[in-house]
Amino acid sequence: MTSEAGAKQPSEIDPIISSSVPEKGALEDKTGHQYQQGCLTQGCHARLKETRWIHGPISVGGCRVCHQAEGKPEEHHFKLTRSKEELCLFCHPRSAKHKSVHEPYGKLDCSACHNPHGGDNKSFLLARNAGELCAKCHQKHKVAYPHAPVEAGDCLACHAAHQSNQDHLLLREDKQLCLGCHRSLRDLLKGEAPVHQALVQGCLFCHSAHGGDFPAMVSHQSRALCQNCHQNVTDGLTSARSVHGAVDDEKACMRCHAPHTSVFDRLLRDPPAELCIGCHDCEIALPSGRKIGNIHEQISTAASVHGPVKEKNCLPCHFPHSSPNVSLLRGEYPENLYSQFTESTYDLCFHCHDRRLVTDERSTRFGFRNGDRNLHRVHVYREKGRACGICHEPHASKLVKLLRESVSFGPEGWQLPINFVKTETGGSCTTACHKKYSYDKVNPPAAPAQGEGHGEEGKPR
Repeated sequence: MTSEAGAKQPSEIDPIISSSVPEKGALEDKTGHQYQQGCLTQGCHARLKETRWIHGPISVGGCRVCHQAEGKPEEHHFKLTRSKEELCLFCHPRSAKHKSVHEPYGKLDCSACHNPHGGDNKSFLLARNAGELCAKCHQKHKVAYPHAPVEAGDCLACHAAHQSNQDHLLLREDKQLCLGCHRSLRDLLKGEAPVHQALVQGCLFCHSAHGGDFPAMVSHQSRALCQNCHQNVTDGLTSARSVHGAVDDEKACMRCHAPHTSVFDRLLRDPPAELCIGCHDCEIALPSGRKIGNIHEQISTAASVHGPVKEKNCLPCHFPHSSPNVSLLRGEYPENLYSQFTESTYDLCFHCHDRRLVTDERSTRFGFRNGDRNLHRVHVYREKGRACGICHEPHASKLVKLLRESVSFGPEGWQLPINFVKTETGGSCTTACHKKYSYDKVNPPAAPAQGEGHGEEGKPR
């Protein structure tokens, strides 16, 4: 039982110390027989009732509950009424032993943490708060991101002071304990969305309980933490030809993936295409000097959009983390504007597009033809073949068939105009590669003479 001393000011002297310091003018009370009265009123230990928090027996002058005189009264000798281990248990019985027990409590050494008479601190603690008291035995480490209760010295927000049925004297099972404060996450977990398997194993699988040197108190830097489980994703990063910039930045995996739960597949923060456009809404300069255009702007102003982009799915063409090919591509594709043709060189395109688009010399199957002469083959199927990207945008274009208005050429990135004009049955283009040439599927004009323009089929210009 405890009581507060009303308007009296807290003593500046520790009550345990003051209990052995006689006050002037009170020495004659030592030989009195009414110890329970004389000790605390005009006697030597009056200061014990001047503290903010007072042990119940002290507040009613019940010194004899714990102390018993022995020998001659004038000798002023006292002993405890019970053994030190049993004394507190007489009023504060201990429940059955729990899974984890605080060592002083297990040894019934209550005075290791508490002042037996009272004090200026709640629960008679021997320090101003639980945090300071715990720090006397449990070393507190300086970290960049401390857990808020630890920083506030409120150890009892998470731990029981005496014993608990949880490990580490926790008040509840660790995940439920965390959700008691992190209510927004608790509300998310109430739904049917998939949950990160690491969270199923408990918060401490990824987070440090008291604090750490990384944001959100994770135990390792973000990417290193994830690769502990997702080694298959990170194994290829060092040998990859291209690595997603998001994987290498400070947030790493957290930029695209939610760490706890998500309604989207693979714990993505947003639908895949929206997630990609969230970063690709401006021009991005790569370390190599190459620039990735503003894809969001390209799509929003486009007259034609590449099929996967239209379906809001970037993954048919790109790997999300790293790739053995340029630009995170899922298949091989020419890195330069010109490349000798092989089917494997255009593996990416042939995932979806009919190989005959390039391999057939004559065909009426495709639109880009002069009569039945396959003009894709004329451009691509040669030693100095023109890569698809010379004429076509990979994502979206203001022109039909993903055709470019211009193509970046040379080390300074000069925009070489294509000047494509579409007609009802064909079209024409004029570039720095050749003079104006027209094609028509119904009434084909004569093919260029050898050595002009496209050259003979299958031969370099």
